[in-house]
Amino acid sequence: MSADASPPPDAVFPRPRPGGGEGARVFRSTFAIAFFTFLSRIAGFARDVLMSAILGTGAGADAFFIAMRIANLGRALFAEGALNAAFVPMFSQHLARGGFNKARHFANMTLNWMLAILLLVTLLAELLMPFIVVLFAPGFGEIEGKLEQTALFSRIAFPFLLLFSLAVLLSGALNSMGRFWIGAAAPILLNLVMIAALLLALPYSDNPALLLSFCFPIAGVMQLALMLWAARRVGVRWRLQWPRPNPQLRKLLRLLLPVALAGMIGWGSLIVAGALASFQESAVSWLQYAERLYHMPLGLVAVSIGVVMLPTLSRQLRGGDASGALVGQNRAMEFALLLMMPAMVILLLLPDAIVNVLFERARFTAADTRATAAALQVMALGLPGAVAQHIFTVFFYARQNTKSPLLYGAVANGIFVLAAFGFFPWLGYVGIALAGALAAWANALMLGEALRRGGALAWDERFRRRLGRLGIATAVMFAALWLLHQGGLAAPLFAPWGDGLAARASALFLLIGVGSLVYACACQVCGAMEWREVRDLILPGRGAKTNDKRTERQ
Repeated sequence: MSADASPPPDAVFPRPRPGGGEGARVFRSTFAIAFFTFLSRIAGFARDVLMSAILGTGAGADAFFIAMRIANLGRALFAEGALNAAFVPMFSQHLARGGFNKARHFANMTLNWMLAILLLVTLLAELLMPFIVVLFAPGFGEIEGKLEQTALFSRIAFPFLLLFSLAVLLSGALNSMGRFWIGAAAPILLNLVMIAALLLALPYSDNPALLLSFCFPIAGVMQLALMLWAARRVGVRWRLQWPRPNPQLRKLLRLLLPVALAGMIGWGSLIVAGALASFQESAVSWLQYAERLYHMPLGLVAVSIGVVMLPTLSRQLRGGDASGALVGQNRAMEFALLLMMPAMVILLLLPDAIVNVLFERARFTAADTRATAAALQVMALGLPGAVAQHIFTVFFYARQNTKSPLLYGAVANGIFVLAAFGFFPWLGYVGIALAGALAAWANALMLGEALRRGGALAWDERFRRRLGRLGIATAVMFAALWLLHQGGLAAPLFAPWGDGLAARASALFLLIGVGSLVYACACQVCGAMEWREVRDLILPGRGAKTNDKRTERQ
């Protein structure tokens, strides 16, 4: 296919599959993204298990985690948040109104501008990295050589920002075309590269954190190559050209800048978190391991739904289907809470067991388990708020309103900073986790109320009815799991198994399984969700055949 030839229609706009409407396609796409996100998280956990054993929670681990945080902060500022908010709605609009060639030209222009901007950002960051590290971890100066080591790791890892951002932009174009899975699968590469380094190269290295830092740019090259290949297959080919200003760029910047500013404000809260934690030995590592577990359900549910909903809502709103968008928003929140509430219960009641099974070995001690579990338990309190915050933000972005999330994000980050400084003298690093939970809830409440006042969000009767029933099902699961674990009902069953890793992992798996089964049954009994609805969302054709058979029998 030549660069100017238009791809076949199915390559750009996949044909609708029989047996499901727009809502069913949204949820099936969400399951596809969640599946690959789950694989990425599993690979990430395998990586973290190896890292906890080899790095532990010492000075080298703290230095590496700050370096990783600096690179990931750049991702939040220039990649997922800003680019998806600004680029995807505009690319979807070009596809719907101007055709594929116009959308492809817009993508090519944006890629060339992002390359120029990010090259400049990367160069400046490399030059100023010692000052950036002092800003993020001033407490490291109390230990000789720790700041210099962190700056070195950060300089090695930071080019990942440029490579990953370009890959995310290509992923946004593919998402707009209905190709969701490839963007969800790409992050697996970073985890696989790090696992390979941990297994193959680290036995021959006396500085494992240094070696792990090199994994970031290597994985970035692989991710960008994968996305270029996938985009080429649907006709989006990147041609290197000198970037020139044009009206579309100005519109993109108007949407991009508020989200970028919101990311910079988010930097402020994360800088405060890292700076405070750096004054408590190993606190940076404890929070990092806890955040990894906290972001597992958040990534599987909120991020997956958000990735699917953004282009879907954008198309509906550009087509004038405001009522359809409202219905889709209700079902998205209903679905998100259905999956998120049991995750919150599990993290609240089983944090010690989870951290023990995943991380406690070699250099990661029992004291580290208790410290990490305490932070994880507090983070879990903010999980539903974080989910609502993320999805509400997507509702704004679909309407090309990036200024309101900026405003409310700034207020929420202010709440975080004040709470973190207030809690840290009394609670230490756990106070930072608590401040994060409060800020997530505050942001979600402000965003939801703003949407409601503007007529962009109205909870329908089904959502209000099922929200109460979800609360009942969650309470039933909480009671059952508390009785089994804290209440000691399951202890006689697990006692003969011993205390080996296999026994502890089996006991944890059984507790989670029983709790999830209780929750599912409670949802079915009280009407929060029916098995038939889940089946029809995942396998709509099977649901349609079942209905046809019922009609024939009647």
